[in-house]
Amino acid sequence: MASDREFVKFVCEQLCGAGEISSRRMFGEAAVYLQDKVIGLICDNQFFVKPTEPGEPRSAYPPRRHRFRVLITGS
Repeated sequence: MASDREFVKFVCEQLCGAGEISSRRMFGEAAVYLQDKVIGLICDNQFFVKPTEPGEPRSAYPPRRHRFRVLITGS
């Protein structure tokens, strides 16, 4: 199922404090970019965050177990 455009917009609005946020649609889903670098994917109205080494100490998940992690889900 393709992600809703409104959900993609909502996620981008929530992240706008981090810097220049944009999204690009592909195959009915979307990639989320911070200053032209992919930071996550939106699939089936779920936002999956790409883990990074600086972000690992703040994560509640085991290190690098999964490539992307769920952060925000739609209803």
